Amino acid sequence: MLTSLLGRAEQAAAGHCSSTALLLSSIRAYTIGATTGATTTHEGGSQAQAKEIQAQLPPYVPNAEPVSIVHKLGISVLHDPWFNKGTAFSKAERERLGVRGLLPPRVTTLQLQEDRFMAEYEAELTMIPPEEIATGGVTSEMARRWQVLQHLQDRNETLFYKVLMENFVEMAPIIYTPTVGWVCSNYHKLYRRPRGMFFSAKDKGEMAALVYNWPQSDVHAVVVTDGSRILGLGDLGLNGLGIPVGKLDLYCAAAGFHPTKVLPCVVDVGTDNVALRSDPLYCGLTRPRLTGPAYYEILDEFVHAIMTRWPDAVLQFEDFQMKHALTLLERYRNHHLVFNDDIQGTAATALAGLYGALRVQGKGLEAIGKQRVVCVGAGSAGMGVVRMVAAGETVGCV
Repeated sequence: MLTSLLGRAEQAAAGHCSSTALLLSSIRAYTIGATTGATTTHEGGSQAQAKEIQAQLPPYVPNAEPVSIVHKLGISVLHDPWFNKGTAFSKAERERLGVRGLLPPRVTTLQLQEDRFMAEYEAELTMIPPEEIATGGVTSEMARRWQVLQHLQDRNETLFYKVLMENFVEMAPIIYTPTVGWVCSNYHKLYRRPRGMFFSAKDKGEMAALVYNWPQSDVHAVVVTDGSRILGLGDLGLNGLGIPVGKLDLYCAAAGFHPTKVLPCVVDVGTDNVALRSDPLYCGLTRPRLTGPAYYEILDEFVHAIMTRWPDAVLQFEDFQMKHALTLLERYRNHHLVFNDDIQGTAATALAGLYGALRVQGKGLEAIGKQRVVCVGAGSAGMGVVRMVAAGETVGCV
């Protein structure tokens, strides 16, 4: 088209046609990037300028990575082996796919995940050194059985609970104490698939929305820890999530809770465990633990978010430091259905044991006030026992 126009214009120009000259002028004006000698069009710039700009830019390299269109959201993405990439999802991807809060807060590379897998692949059959068995009471066989049960729970939770309920006495020490202590100490090495929800100090101001990434709209029991005092192992940070997971497995198998209506949680406010913070496989925040008002602001927001979505659920605090445990219980108990297992659960069991011992001796409840009780340990559980026994003495005397 353009060639024929130019041909006609040149023929007309030979005949001194002024209208055709105007046509030629128009064609030149609309030729993109055209130059005549030193003349430069205003829109395109000269070729010399274009080359100068191009020389200042890095070379263009097409992105060879294919674009994946994901038609899933939330936990279904993490359960899909085609699209799941574990903790390697970026912050933007977590937001778009609705998996924020369903993964540990720390973004790690696929290479780190490969390192974790290869460490397990190349590990010897003896998973726990003999010196650790002597102090912790968990054997390599117990650790192996825990892994077998976890793999079953990941692929067939219905069968998992059937097996657990029919073999509860044998398997309870594998699901919970003492094996769960080893699990929490090594959670960053054992992590394969998320279970429960992860809240962190980085989620401040967004927890009310974050909580809706959990797929179940009807939750009856929430167990949460901040990882500050896990069993007798101290501060394990995010690794402490193993406690709520194990505790709720017991509640489902022995107390009648439905597995789809329980939620294990961890509130990650950092850790003072330097060894964990420096471990590249650790999935939690690599910062010192929050303290003071900043700590309670995070817990307040977490409690508000959980109880707003599930106002009828029981919220159980598990393995918090003594300096926080009693404060949190008193802070929320007049507003929500909250419970601290260390302060109240262990203590109630201890008091029931004392009442039972009195009954065996043929004594009434009032006799508890005349007993001398020695409590070894002054943590949240020990102090909870002391408080409960003192309350029991008062009731017994009445």
